[in-house]
Amino acid sequence: MDNYFNSYREMISLRGLTDHTLKNYCTYIRAYLDYLQHILYKDPGDVSWQELRDFIKWLQADRCLSDRTVNTAISQLRFFTMYVLHRPWDDTQLPMRKFDTYLPFVPSHVEAVEFISSICFLYKYFSTISTFFSLIRYFFFHNPDILSVP
Repeated sequence: MDNYFNSYREMISLRGLTDHTLKNYCTYIRAYLDYLQHILYKDPGDVSWQELRDFIKWLQADRCLSDRTVNTAISQLRFFTMYVLHRPWDDTQLPMRKFDTYLPFVPSHVEAVEFISSICFLYKYFSTISTFFSLIRYFFFHNPDILSVP
């Protein structure tokens, strides 16, 4: 199994990914190879599509992974199958998971105007305070006798 893992690392390193990304991707392939070795007792070249689907189910149940993370694992299995095992990949046999897409918060016109108004208020407040302290500094700098105690 180490030969497969080393081949995978060599092939994926050619993609120019960061070390952190490589480490994350290798995590799923290491889990897959361990699953094959300790649960199925099979060589990666002998695995059926059903066994690949069973691995994905096991991985999601065992590690409580989100659908996005499962998609990452499926992508890495695809890469492993195509570039290490040199076998074709069939997207219909192991489809990507569907997940909810969340849209960013877009404030209403009233909320946007209120927010901008609050910034203007803060700007006026801070500019007033800044001017006040500048005047105090100027006053004491030009009248140093005020601070002297008789």
